[in-house]
Amino acid sequence: MTDETQGFKSHPFIQGGLGAGYRFNNNSFVVRLEAKLLQIIAGDTIQDRSEDNEVITTLNFSAPFGKILNEQEPVKMVDSDGDGVMDRFDKCPNTPKGTRVDGSGCPLPEMKTEVIKQTITSLSGEECPVKIDGPDRDRDGVEDSIDQCPNTPCDFSVDDKGCPVKANLMIHFATDKADITPQSMELVKKFAEFLIKNKGSLVHIIGHTDWRGSEQYNMALSKRRAKAVRDALIRFGVSPSRLSTEGKGESEPIASNRTAEGMALNRRTEVRLTYPQYIDAGEK
Repeated sequence: MTDETQGFKSHPFIQGGLGAGYRFNNNSFVVRLEAKLLQIIAGDTIQDRSEDNEVITTLNFSAPFGKILNEQEPVKMVDSDGDGVMDRFDKCPNTPKGTRVDGSGCPLPEMKTEVIKQTITSLSGEECPVKIDGPDRDRDGVEDSIDQCPNTPCDFSVDDKGCPVKANLMIHFATDKADITPQSMELVKKFAEFLIKNKGSLVHIIGHTDWRGSEQYNMALSKRRAKAVRDALIRFGVSPSRLSTEGKGESEPIASNRTAEGMALNRRTEVRLTYPQYIDAGEK
């Protein structure tokens, strides 16, 4: 179809092309050759269909000015000083092995550990033995991290929470009397201080004697001695509502009554602690 309305003649045509390229020198340089053909397929004359045909040939050469991003060498993750921070992020290289470091590879401040050397004594003033390998400041056999009754005198046996449940207090009395000796009164005072600091327990005081004297006499004496301990605890500030007493006389010896040493052990004041409610560490 010919349009000559504006003095311009056009005819139908087709266009096609071919191209080829080659990369060399590590794919950085590219040579590309392209050829395009425009062919008139309809015209007024054969001359029209041949003279206006076009063939275009191009040769391209390209080279990058910098490194091709996707061809960069992989980054090597190296930790030369072995501190756990890769060299590319390590602001403190050559840190000595075993040094604690922060996220930048720089040494953390040294933790100062205070070595506590102290002798833990019982209510009676004797040194408490070490019962476990872990941290146990009151030496009751329960680690500090789970001990809900800290500073328990080591005279006591304790439960799994570290709270005291039973102890035999070797309180001395005047012969055949319920008068507590001055030395033993200090022990009662320490026990009272512990009870005041660790509230929530009920205390049952049980008096025991050796076998000298009649059963009736020893029973009455053990009751009077248990009451004497209770009265002393009250004077030192323990609430009377927490305290109860009982006498066992000579009925429950813990050693032989045939030796002086055994009878001394049997003349004792036993205390048993119970906890009517569960006590959190911060509520004692």
